[in-house]
Amino acid sequence: DLQHMPLADNSFDTVLSLQVLEHVPNPKAAVSEMERVLAPGGVVIMAVPFFWYLHNEPYDYWRYTKHGLKELFTSGGFEVVFVKPLGGLFSFLHHLLFTAAVSVTHFVPLLGQVILWIGYVTGYVMIELDQLVDTKRLFPLYYIGVFRKNKSRSNETI
Repeated sequence: DLQHMPLADNSFDTVLSLQVLEHVPNPKAAVSEMERVLAPGGVVIMAVPFFWYLHNEPYDYWRYTKHGLKELFTSGGFEVVFVKPLGGLFSFLHHLLFTAAVSVTHFVPLLGQVILWIGYVTGYVMIELDQLVDTKRLFPLYYIGVFRKNKSRSNETI
């Protein structure tokens, strides 16, 4: 449980959290736990979805903007190294259409397989288009971020 980790204070240099924070009921508690287990100067490397379909229900709680992530982590004792969007308009549209197509056709064996194949191929094309036309600031599929625990913070003061 990311909100109550049975780990010693200041025991890690890095926390890796990939597509997890949106599933945590109390993200402030999770960030507090990350801060607690990290040694001073340690880093959190994380990724969260922004434009994404509901999944792992009923445990899909949150979508974060870059501003929300920065606020969540800075108020939790971290400095922002960076927060970057991934994806863009073409990836967003592809994700939306591909998810809808798969959800409608997954139960038809041959058609479902064809849709998957088409989706994978067109996905690469959309990634290339997003490289040409940079729209990820407005249409991010994900955010990736790195946050550093403030060296001056000590868990004894928390």
